[in-house]
Amino acid sequence: MSLQLIALIIVILANLALGSVALLRNKQGKTNRLFAFLVIVISVWMIGSFFEDTAQSIGTAKLFLLIDLVTAPIMAYTMFLLISSFFGSH
Repeated sequence: MSLQLIALIIVILANLALGSVALLRNKQGKTNRLFAFLVIVISVWMIGSFFEDTAQSIGTAKLFLLIDLVTAPIMAYTMFLLISSFFGSH
């Protein structure tokens, strides 16, 4: 297992732990749910981006490129909703 893969796993687990803490503090809160969803999308994006760069075949690289390109706009829209939820709560 490469050092880069170990780093990826550690970062994803840390992100998911942070998202879980936020969600467990207030499961009903819109901001907490959006943050938890954003953490999941970012984790999927990181996995796709990492394996896109380290793929052994063109087909596998294309699959992870698709994951990368699909999750990026979802991530941007979720970030917009999260930021909007901060301003809508006052």
